[in-house]
Amino acid sequence: MYQTLIIFCNRTVQGIVKNHGGDIQVKSRPGKGTVFKAYFPVIKTAAEPEEKTRAEPIVGGTEHVLLVDDEIIVADATRGRLNALGYRVTIETDSVQALERFRQGPGDYDLVITDMTMPGMSGEKMAREIMGICPKIPVILSTGFNPKICEQKALEKGFAAFLTKPVALRDMAMALRRALDGLDKKDLP
Repeated sequence: MYQTLIIFCNRTVQGIVKNHGGDIQVKSRPGKGTVFKAYFPVIKTAAEPEEKTRAEPIVGGTEHVLLVDDEIIVADATRGRLNALGYRVTIETDSVQALERFRQGPGDYDLVITDMTMPGMSGEKMAREIMGICPKIPVILSTGFNPKICEQKALEKGFAAFLTKPVALRDMAMALRRALDGLDKKDLP
C-alpha cells in the first residue's frame, strides 16, 4: 500500500510539474537518501487579477459509471467524488476483469472511465475492446503524466474526453456531462 501511494504521488507530481513547463531532478545514494528537486519556469510579469465571476454550479447525474484504475486509492477517491455528484459507480482494478464484467452486461453501464497505464492490458486497449462491443458508450481516458498521449490524440482515437490527474471536481463533472450528453467541447461555454 505504501509503495503504491508513493508511485501515485510521483506520477501526480510529475504530471503537475510537466503541465506547468517544469522539470524534476532526482538524486539518490544508497544509505544516504533521495532528493527530489522540482523546477518551474519563472514568470516575468505579474499575473493580472482574475475577474471575479459567479461560478456555475457543478452538475452531476444518476448514470452508472464503470471506473477502471489499478490503483485502489485513486479508484476509491474517484468513486467518492462521483458518488457525491450522484453517479452510481462500479470499480474494477484489473482491466482484463473490467472488460469481462462489461462483456457480461454492456447495457448496465452508461459511461466508462479508465486509467491509461495499467498492468496486463492498457486502458486504451481495454477501451477499444469496450467500444467494439458497444460503439455508442462514452469512454473517458484518465492518466497522470504520459508523454505518449494527449487530449487531441485521445479524442482522435475515439475517447469522449481526456483527463489529466489530478482532476479538479468541476473538470471531472463537466467531462462526464459532456460525454453523457453527447456534447463536443465547442458546444459548452
